[in-house]
Amino acid sequence: MRIHTSPLRTTILTILTSFLLSLGVQAQTPAIDAKKAELDKVVKEMGTAANKDEYDKLLVRYNALNSEIRTLMANQGSANDKDKACKVSINSANESLRNKDYTAARTHAQKAIELCPDNPKAFYALGLAESRLGETGASISAFRKTTELDPSYARAWFSLGQAYVDAGKRSEAVAAFTRAGTEDSSYAKAWYELGNLYYNTKELESALENYRKATQADDTYYLAWEGLGRTYIDLHRCQEAIGALENGLRDKGNKEIAAAWFYLATAYNQCEQFEQAISASDQCLANIDRLGARKKFVRGGVHLEKGLALEHKGDIAGARSQLTLAAEERDWRDRANWELDRIKNN
Repeated sequence: MRIHTSPLRTTILTILTSFLLSLGVQAQTPAIDAKKAELDKVVKEMGTAANKDEYDKLLVRYNALNSEIRTLMANQGSANDKDKACKVSINSANESLRNKDYTAARTHAQKAIELCPDNPKAFYALGLAESRLGETGASISAFRKTTELDPSYARAWFSLGQAYVDAGKRSEAVAAFTRAGTEDSSYAKAWYELGNLYYNTKELESALENYRKATQADDTYYLAWEGLGRTYIDLHRCQEAIGALENGLRDKGNKEIAAAWFYLATAYNQCEQFEQAISASDQCLANIDRLGARKKFVRGGVHLEKGLALEHKGDIAGARSQLTLAAEERDWRDRANWELDRIKNN
């Protein structure tokens, strides 16, 4: 038979039940939830215990479970504190990266890894810091660890590809950029960089394929349209080059716009549309000062293209003037001097 429930026992059960309910206030882990369910069962059994011995045994079990739950909750609190500290370190690393304090970024990222060695963002921040510090091997290791922890991390695959490019590991870079684009098909920059790798090794059809993917992912991405146009020029498909470059020219505020006008002038000359080539050359020269590192290359090239267009229009003096300007730029000197000698000998 069920034993008589004394006022004291009723009070004890009430206290135990109140404690049990209090456990639900805090966020629980699956392990705590399992112990809590077991504790709930013990409390119910205590309320229906057949005799004092059975009740006392259940009370011992209750106390043991209570101790286990408190330990688990204490550990959970410690883990939560560590997780918060990890996030602070990652945020500090990212802030240091934005401020270009790469040594500090490395230190914060390493601290984050100590706190949360399974967090891919910690390793990604370390990879960026190592890359900015010129430590290519270390950046590769960090980015590879990032992708191991989170295989769907497209940006980490992209950064790994860039690190492989810096290390001269082309095949690995191709694989990493491809994976970045596979994980996020809208990642235009990944397809663009993949196109560049193929373009630089004269695998032009593969370059076209990836530049197209970049423009499909982001049809406002100027550099992808330029890459597409350049590749069509190399394939002597001038009309398609013109179409691609005109798409790139939609972004009038782009500081690289002068390069598009240069390649457009090249495509027009290839299609024997010399008036348009001259006009495109003038547009390039009007925007040339906005260019960065490519300024000298583009300036020399566009003077050459304008010179060739003027020659075909019968303006030999103008052609010589433009070709002479082209010869001032090292990248175009040999070609420009050859064209000047050709005109002189004709």
